[in-house]
Amino acid sequence: MKTHHAPNLMRLLEAVPEGFLVDAAWMTDNGFGREPLRDFLGRGLLEHLDRDVYRRPSEGCHSGAVGWKTCLLSLQHVMGHDVHIGGAVALLTMAYRDRRYHVYRDFPTLVYGDDLPDWLELLPFDMSFETRRNKLFSDPMLGIEDAWYEKWLPWGWTLRMSTPERAILESLDELPYSYTFSFLDTMFRSLVPLRTELMANMLRSCRKTEVKRLFFVFGDRYDHAWRKNIDPADFDLGTGDLTFSRGGTLHPRYRISVPEAYAKLGEKQ
Repeated sequence: MKTHHAPNLMRLLEAVPEGFLVDAAWMTDNGFGREPLRDFLGRGLLEHLDRDVYRRPSEGCHSGAVGWKTCLLSLQHVMGHDVHIGGAVALLTMAYRDRRYHVYRDFPTLVYGDDLPDWLELLPFDMSFETRRNKLFSDPMLGIEDAWYEKWLPWGWTLRMSTPERAILESLDELPYSYTFSFLDTMFRSLVPLRTELMANMLRSCRKTEVKRLFFVFGDRYDHAWRKNIDPADFDLGTGDLTFSRGGTLHPRYRISVPEAYAKLGEKQ
């Protein structure tokens, strides 16, 4: 080893655990120019994946798809991007502690942030990513927690995700394209452990009237304890009728068009 490469190598090893990712922008920002990069690649200390993205090899690494959790942890903890997982994957993970990720493959993993790299939707990860700007809430950090941990994670890292209270509103914002009414109805049916105060704060912070109205359309269908403590009159639900579901029926209470089955009052599911 050339001695003038030793400091660069130590900085790389201290910043990037085995199996985790960095990109060209991170390399440049951290003072790793072309010569150190060529040295790392030539000696197998980094491997080039695609589109200026690199991985520090490990015994568990193999060619093909890259693990989505590894990618997100690399973005959050190595590259320092202010991103989080939201929507259905966060909701299923945080609300139900259901970590059987193979059941989520029908839904994209939604990644929220304002400085997301272009390569995130292009590399072959083991689940598809879709990126979203973090603009649904007036308080962009409300309802985000570093709350998910597994023993394999390095250095005490956790994965930043939306809480169930935030994730359910993010999921409603995806109707009717990424998610369906029937899927969200299933989520609400099981959505028992919501924190009333945080849910109320999320609704106050939510910028989209249709999302807030849809929350109560679904919430009224079930007798969850939290619904009894959240009064629609306490929130700005706007005025007038909203055309949301093409060919839908106007909900008599919340004045938003939804599929006919969701416009009926007094029919608890």
